[in-house]
Amino acid sequence: MLFVGFFFIRRLIECRKVTDRCANSNITVSRGPILRTREVSAFRPDDLFDDISQVEWTDSKVDVHQLADKIIHAWWIAALVNESSGLAGFVFTTDKHRNKELWLLSTSSIVEVFKRFANSSVRNVQSKRDERGRMTYWRAE
Repeated sequence: MLFVGFFFIRRLIECRKVTDRCANSNITVSRGPILRTREVSAFRPDDLFDDISQVEWTDSKVDVHQLADKIIHAWWIAALVNESSGLAGFVFTTDKHRNKELWLLSTSSIVEVFKRFANSSVRNVQSKRDERGRMTYWRAE
């Protein structure tokens, strides 16, 4: 569901079906370097669970489009469960960064992004058509 949700967000941005303010928005994620001397194996990706407890997380603002791309192209993704509140979020990395960095996306951040894109209202629409009637320009504000 996480993949599907962020795939739709990316498509909405690319098709310019949301406001520019919404498309250019940021979200807070936690990022941390992978501290290991050996490479992450494609045959044993679950050994990344051993690294989670050693990661020093730092919060940073990330463009929503970049976050959607990271989730769509995730090489490894795992749900984090908090004993008191259930699903705490997801830890993931991409194939390109699997030996460098983990990202932690909290459940509250996921809900915030989905609400933002579900409730973003279009106030002004500009469009332009060519001589054949095909739309060549579309912008929402």
